Amino acid sequence: MTDLASTRVLLVDGSQLITEGLRLSLHRTHCFRVVGIAHTVAEAARSLRGTLVDLVVTDFDVPGAGPLRTVRDTAQYRPGARVVVLSNADSPSWAARRWTPARWPTC
Repeated sequence: MTDLASTRVLLVDGSQLITEGLRLSLHRTHCFRVVGIAHTVAEAARSLRGTLVDLVVTDFDVPGAGPLRTVRDTAQYRPGARVVVLSNADSPSWAARRWTPARWPTC
């Protein structure tokens, strides 16, 4: 990645309310450019295959597949991109149970 002003972002979440809120917030910073929005794992995979992205902001559990599928797809299709995973889970132990080495992406 180069400077923040040119950071291309893909937003991935099942909720249109969340993706629109993130899009507006990122736009206001003048540091990020949202180049895609996906609401399912399949839409995210299509975007990753066809759109250059530097950063993927994704929900932990996107509709259409198991947790962290978008993280694995990012590693496969855009290995240079960074990923931020968001969750509304209120228990760190819940996330720890779901985030096991067997589920980690391979690069």
